[in-house]
Amino acid sequence: MRGAPVAAEAAAELDLTAYAEQALIVGAQAIAAAGGAQDTYNLEQLIHDVGSRTAEASASAAQATDKVISGATATMRQMTTEVNKALKEAGETSRATFTQTVAQARADLQSQVLALVGGDDPQLVAKLDSLLATFGSNLTDHTDKRTAELFEKATKALDPADPTSPLARHQHELAKQQADLTSRLDEQHAALAKGVEEIKTTLASQKAAAEVAAQLASVTPLKGGTFESQVHAVMHALATGLSDEYAETGTVVGNVAGSKKGDGVLTVMGGPARVVLEMSATKAPREWTAYLEESERNRGATTSIGVVPSLAQNADQQVRVLGPRRVVVVFDPQTDDPAMLRLTVQILRVAALAATTDQRTGAVEVAREHIAQALAELSRIQNISRFAGLAKSNAQKVETEAERLAAHLNRLLLQAQTALVEPILATPTDDGNAGTEASDSGAA
Repeated sequence: MRGAPVAAEAAAELDLTAYAEQALIVGAQAIAAAGGAQDTYNLEQLIHDVGSRTAEASASAAQATDKVISGATATMRQMTTEVNKALKEAGETSRATFTQTVAQARADLQSQVLALVGGDDPQLVAKLDSLLATFGSNLTDHTDKRTAELFEKATKALDPADPTSPLARHQHELAKQQADLTSRLDEQHAALAKGVEEIKTTLASQKAAAEVAAQLASVTPLKGGTFESQVHAVMHALATGLSDEYAETGTVVGNVAGSKKGDGVLTVMGGPARVVLEMSATKAPREWTAYLEESERNRGATTSIGVVPSLAQNADQQVRVLGPRRVVVVFDPQTDDPAMLRLTVQILRVAALAATTDQRTGAVEVAREHIAQALAELSRIQNISRFAGLAKSNAQKVETEAERLAAHLNRLLLQAQTALVEPILATPTDDGNAGTEASDSGAA
């Protein structure tokens, strides 16, 4: 409970150490109470208020001390003036009274002597007159001298300009106490300011760390690892099932000097056909065509796949076809089924085979037709997924349609792969038959 206010004159002698310590404790408790992200306290404003109030307290104490010293000095000077005036008046009055008393005593003594020794002999009277005059003069001089000395001592004792006077020593002590108090207040204020700065630095570091953590969480929000590492894990499993080889290349410089674009490379059947994957979880827009084109050049690939975790990063499209050999697909390893990514990889790996096969054979053209049809069918799957979310009552119908399309895609991919592989496996004496079989596969 707060006590009665203290007058400014009384604050000059106070030690504010306890106040500063209590201010730090209250500030620390306020900061601890406002530590949660859900609290509405403005910690920076609180710290600013603590520093401002401490500075105001220091300034107020210093002003109060200066005011007390100035008041005491003015009072002592006024007292000195009044005492000097009183001493001067008292000296003048004393001299006048003493002179009057001596003159009266001289006259009385003279009259008494005349009464005692009066007669016709003026010599005795003359000698007594001379003696009395000398006595009166000496007594007056001595009195004046003692009075002047007393007045001088009193004036000197009350003169603040004289360093040996009690008033000057008292003023010096007051100035020393004021300097000591100011020094202690400055030290306490500096220590408090340092503590507040450390708290502000800590809070700023915590705020920056929280912002970085939030940014990282928005970029890599997946449990157990980053978005890229999660996609790598899925791709390793897909490559094993397809008898292909998958390598993580995001930290390795490729064919383009200084470039690390192309986070993963799928080598198809150990041959020259390659599919490069580029993952991105950033919310900033990206020019995917140019990005995938450079990734292909950097990794020596002929087809490329961009993978993002949300529809907002892919123009609200589940699958976005950017050309005959480039696709951007939405896939969140934490929540999504890898079927869509698997279909995309299967189509692009066949497209990579077609791009690296001898272009003079008719099988390549047949494969390209199947691949183009597969990409068109792949784009329809996102519509089916949207229909499934809008019409739960037709879920069975949508699922059946999706299964039919998936089977159709697999058949198209098998036909395209067969068209590409059969010419490679055919012997030189079977060139004519191989061409016939390829045509039959295309017709199928």
